[in-house]
Amino acid sequence: MAGRIPKEFIADLLNKIDIVDVVDSRVPLKKTGSNYVACCPFHNEKSPSFTVSPSKQFYHCFGCGSHGSAISFVMEYDRMEYVEAIEALAAQLGLTVPHENTSSYSKAKTVSPDLYQYLVQAANYYQTQLATATEAQNYLKKRGLSAQIIQRFGLGYAPAGWGNLADQFAVELHPTLEKIGLLIKNKLERYHDRFRERIMYPIRDQRGRVLGFGGRITNSQANADQPKYLNSPETPLFHKGSVLYGLYEAMQSTRDLKRVLVVEGYMDVIALAQYGIPYAVAAMGTAATRQHLERLFRHTSAVIFCFDGDNAGKNAAKRALETVLPLMEEGRQVKFMFLPESHDPDSLIREEGLEAFQVRIDTATGVGEYCFSLLQQDIDMSSMDGRAKFTKLASDLIDTIPVGAFRDLMITELGKRARIGQENLAQLAKTPLSPSEGNKQANGTIKSIRGSDGRPTPMRLAIALLLQHPDLIQLVPHHWQTLPEAMPGSGILHQVINLIREQPTHTTAALLEWWREHPEYNQVSKLAAMPISIPDGGVNAEFEGVLQQLMKLAIDYKIEQLMQKAGGEGLTPSEKQQLQQLIRGMKE
Repeated sequence: MAGRIPKEFIADLLNKIDIVDVVDSRVPLKKTGSNYVACCPFHNEKSPSFTVSPSKQFYHCFGCGSHGSAISFVMEYDRMEYVEAIEALAAQLGLTVPHENTSSYSKAKTVSPDLYQYLVQAANYYQTQLATATEAQNYLKKRGLSAQIIQRFGLGYAPAGWGNLADQFAVELHPTLEKIGLLIKNKLERYHDRFRERIMYPIRDQRGRVLGFGGRITNSQANADQPKYLNSPETPLFHKGSVLYGLYEAMQSTRDLKRVLVVEGYMDVIALAQYGIPYAVAAMGTAATRQHLERLFRHTSAVIFCFDGDNAGKNAAKRALETVLPLMEEGRQVKFMFLPESHDPDSLIREEGLEAFQVRIDTATGVGEYCFSLLQQDIDMSSMDGRAKFTKLASDLIDTIPVGAFRDLMITELGKRARIGQENLAQLAKTPLSPSEGNKQANGTIKSIRGSDGRPTPMRLAIALLLQHPDLIQLVPHHWQTLPEAMPGSGILHQVINLIREQPTHTTAALLEWWREHPEYNQVSKLAAMPISIPDGGVNAEFEGVLQQLMKLAIDYKIEQLMQKAGGEGLTPSEKQQLQQLIRGMKE
């Protein structure tokens, strides 16, 4: 697979494309002063609070808080993944997206648009064949599918025979068709159709492009030696670990996906859509992966897993729990729904109807409750040993949950169930329960945005001002690297300074995108959009003032470190001299 996209290319792309054009082509903008405004496309509002800054190449909504670069806007508005958004913007400029395993931009290669077109041709061919495939039509009618739902999901049929699809393309294209999973080359070096005598389900990405197919046999006796379902193999376009069947169709059903139901198979998705639940998706014959879930959480905040009630379904639920807990960030909701044995979503909704099925969805078990009830199985919670075992199992899972309200609630609930006092709860997890343990986090970042007086802390303000006004770099002394790295946030500040010095033309958007895949991205993103009340013409003075505050804090920090060492292992002669100089400097 291709490597990462070089950060230099992303910065160059953002410098070449105008975010005003990108947004205005989707949401009409109105010029107000030096910026542009509109009603926010990401939440309902009557008066405009959505602002686009040409100088920063940055958008921000003061209503819902949505903000970012042109890449972020395309991701959020067009529902694209990060790489897809970059490719879409690059295509507007006629640029080829490079990857780090290529030697230069000019040598970089992307997936040829022809590959998508060949798959579309195949899908069209299969659809025409369905019109005359009596057995396939009877099967679909027996499953209760209407002509409208068949058309909506683009169902088709691969007829019997070894070369029906192959004959639709020129011979010289056969190696390429093998590459995208449509043909197979046998031992005699001859190509033949991969799919034969199967109902065909085109698998589409969230942009509606066909990536591959799933095929189901219609005559089980004639194909007893064949699997009931056959998927396209892994190809340059199709990666089953990241593609979800039905997501495109779900997104087409509504602009705002309130929730998504994750089921097992193609027919479950289609049958649920037929009966009034258009928001179901399915993994490609595999358990839901982290990539699947990250993709879903880009489009919705609520995910409901639907499992069969048998042992296989219960085992699948356990795997899903381990996958989803590390993704339980603020605002996300996950539930687990189990069906009666001998039923799947397709059969159950036909038997009990839409309303009863929706009640099952609404009353599904929350991920936290499911986690604890699962762990308590076969454990005697009335015994001390049983509660100790339960505590160990639960705390190991809780340690995988991101720091936040959900994690805190899980720790509190664990304490109740295991009868552990509040004073001992913090010891159950590697990360302290209480935020009062301090503001410092990993990588030198800062957890607290504002100080005790309600104003941004000096470190936060310095970083925010530089992100929003990169030209302030002229006011940063070159000896600034003497700021202690151990000071919370200094790592981010130093990196921002270095980035701007290396490339003075960086905009706010370009600086933000540099952090995209870093753990500190969310913090940096918030600072890039943080409102800063400064009178016109006062930015330089504010920045110089905050630099002076930071230098004073750095001296205080160093004195404190030396004093602590003096009270412990003692200071070296040079450290004693340094401490005296620092204290003398404070008095002058």
